[in-house]
Amino acid sequence: MIVDVSKKICIVGLGLLGGSYAKALKRFGFHISAITKEQSSIDYALREKIIDEGSTERRALFDKE
Repeated sequence: MIVDVSKKICIVGLGLLGGSYAKALKRFGFHISAITKEQSSIDYALREKIIDEGSTERRALFDKE
């Protein structure tokens, strides 16, 4: 199976399911963005290199040019 890791993936919520998906997809080399309610979850995921970028606000990730 060929996996195109040039794609960016956005995970909504970094709880048990979202965090697990992010961790698994990151291992395959995907660029992972995340949106979640708690800034502490974003901080932890960035520190542990589970995600590449994250925010508690949708606009911060999707309104980039």
